[in-house]
Amino acid sequence: MRLAFALLWGSALALANACLVLGESDTGGPSGGGGAGGGGGAIGDGSWPDGNSGGSGATTSGGGGSAGSPSGGGGSPSGGGGSPSGGGAPSGGGGSGGSGGGSVSWTLFSYDWGSGVWSAPTALELVWSGTNAPPSTGIASVVQLEHYDRLLVFTDSGQFHVRSGSAWKTPVATSAKFPELGGLTPRSTYHVASPTIVAESITIFSNPTAVIYDYKSDDSVVFEQKVTVPDEAPPGPPQGTGTVLWDFEVRDPSLYLKSGDWYRAYAGYANGNVYQLDGAFVWKSWPMGSAPFFAGKANAPDPLKMRAAWFDAKLNRAYFVGPV
Repeated sequence: MRLAFALLWGSALALANACLVLGESDTGGPSGGGGAGGGGGAIGDGSWPDGNSGGSGATTSGGGGSAGSPSGGGGSPSGGGGSPSGGGAPSGGGGSGGSGGGSVSWTLFSYDWGSGVWSAPTALELVWSGTNAPPSTGIASVVQLEHYDRLLVFTDSGQFHVRSGSAWKTPVATSAKFPELGGLTPRSTYHVASPTIVAESITIFSNPTAVIYDYKSDDSVVFEQKVTVPDEAPPGPPQGTGTVLWDFEVRDPSLYLKSGDWYRAYAGYANGNVYQLDGAFVWKSWPMGSAPFFAGKANAPDPLKMRAAWFDAKLNRAYFVGPV
């Protein structure tokens, strides 16, 4: 049997083999066992072990350039050491007047999970730059893998971009890489990194359809299954009839099999709510502005305007992008 640790945003009963579904390791050999549950630990309100406390993303945002050249005048650093996933970015120098006709870059927001502090926002075009980089607008969903140094980016235009280390690979058509999507645009992409073996599973979601793949370290993918998911009973999300805007997931391997808090997945929906699912399959929800990582936080984005989010485990940071 193949083991893919795949967590569906479906009903807690059908969390599509959310308990380590047997499969191969990345090298092709049998992977170890292990259960997915974890004890039913209490759900915290946003706190999380500091873990690998990363830097605060030392990129700089430019000032307001005119249309056609979204980067603008001299930006100010948004924090100390460490760079956001997606690669570093040069300081914003004096922005030149745009030639018109171009779209203004979306904005990147960065939240330090350990300190609970948002860094100053920066233009996405300053962070995602260079050969083969994704566009700075029209991002459909993003996920950062944990076992492999990969940032996966899906665009509204149907392109799939991969950052390996600090370099962007040549993009490919999403439909070619993931034909089982059947033309769906990914609105949510989340991963479940196995706690004990080196394996990654990604779930690509566009309400109400979830498509699960094993993602290998050589960037090959293996289709696992395609599922239509129903609405969850409150406090769970309307996965069947609602619209997900963004999602990300956080885990603490030290709590695996000790507490449901070893894994937390968060999803923002167009109905104005944030939903949390923990490793014990317990749902919790808040109005977006009341979620622990938004409520009363300086530099926090308007969560309803965000269109993608991801978590970088090495930097212990959550990232959000969207038009503002």
